[in-house]
Amino acid sequence: MRVAYHSDSFAKKARFGLARYSHSLRDELVEQGIETIPFSTQSDFGDAPPDWLRSAGFRHLKMPRKLLAPAWTLLGLPRVEWMLTSFDVLHSIDVDYRAPTAKPWVVTVHDLGPLTHPDFFSSAVPWLLRAYVRQMAARADRILCVSQSTADEVASLAGVPLGDRLVVVEEGVEARFFDAPPIEDLHASEAIIAAGTPFLLFTGSMNPRKNVRRVLQAYLRISPKIAQDLVLVGALGWDSEELSAELDAARLTGRVHAPGYVSDEMLRALLWRADAYLYPSLYEGFGLPILEAMASGCPVITATNSSMPEVAGDAAILVDAVDVEAISDAILKVTENREFAANLRASGLARARQFSWRETAERTAKIYHELG
Repeated sequence: MRVAYHSDSFAKKARFGLARYSHSLRDELVEQGIETIPFSTQSDFGDAPPDWLRSAGFRHLKMPRKLLAPAWTLLGLPRVEWMLTSFDVLHSIDVDYRAPTAKPWVVTVHDLGPLTHPDFFSSAVPWLLRAYVRQMAARADRILCVSQSTADEVASLAGVPLGDRLVVVEEGVEARFFDAPPIEDLHASEAIIAAGTPFLLFTGSMNPRKNVRRVLQAYLRISPKIAQDLVLVGALGWDSEELSAELDAARLTGRVHAPGYVSDEMLRALLWRADAYLYPSLYEGFGLPILEAMASGCPVITATNSSMPEVAGDAAILVDAVDVEAISDAILKVTENREFAANLRASGLARARQFSWRETAERTAKIYHELG
């Protein structure tokens, strides 16, 4: 079984979000005996790919995305099989435009946020995604949604009912998050927040969808009452002028730390050390950071909207993401009650163990074999 694995995130230097999904699923598919051919028009490495990218067999298509995506969408040409070596199934992993083929076509949908919540996706190309949804509904042999929330969006916008062709296949969490990080990574994280300083952790691109302004406001409301500092990990995104000004003022207190982007190793170390993980996003297709925090033994505060209750189950504190006071109250609850926090850690670990990339890959491989 050979699968053409179309992923615009595969050749990213930073493995977060969709890149994490792309690599985690592909690695487990290889363990299942599935030969993958990762390909894309995009690469962070240009003509000098690192060894890991070459060994994965990644194909960097030379026609730029801005030309190929419209051609594929409007003309249905050139077919992928004309550009790659022979394969049995095409799987669109994390893209929002069609890659045409006469072979069986599998699509993973993470969310349809640019259509359902356009205010949160400034860089999206809505016409391209709308065309993709129409073509997916008409042509895809299987549509895999990472959550029931996303499946409901697809059913509503594409008119495809949940059933044999539209299925929910959840994401997993990497086993390494359950293990203590290397001691050198823990020591390195002390450059961000000193050893012995308790703290709360937020991670994610600092754009409006991630709700970081309300996280910061909720923390500042109660910071005199708690011992924890606040660490905000992630690069500033679009529409961040007001947030940038608020961050500058908050840093002056000496208790708010915003180191920007950090490495995957640093992220694991911070999750391991943090007293709580704050993720009250305004919209998520899945919310993989929730599971990664739980697997790290970190109590989670997340939101009641979209997919996050599905992922968190009863192992997190769920709040109304637009209610700053509710976020503050949740922080107080997890920081002031040690027994409650310990129970949340235990239930979070148990919840995270219910999601594995092996199961995601097994279910995906079964679909390949059914079609191929």
